[in-house]
Amino acid sequence: VEAYIKEHIRPLCKSGVITVEQYRWAVSKTTDKVMQYHCKAKSADFLIKEGPKVRKLAEQYVESAKQRCSRPSSLHGN
Repeated sequence: VEAYIKEHIRPLCKSGVITVEQYRWAVSKTTDKVMQYHCKAKSADFLIKEGPKVRKLAEQYVESAKQRCSRPSSLHGN
């Protein structure tokens, strides 16, 4: 799952749209969220059906990471 997410958002990091820190944060948050619902999965076959949803979630976390970076550091609660 993590590899799938990394592959999807890595180009944003390589092109400079997001920083490495933002990339890592978005990958971590997306992976954690997806695995909450698929913790008993023996394989990542669910990505065949749910891949677009996972990609959309990753993109939302990327946007959130970009917004977090633009706020003062005292507001970085989550």
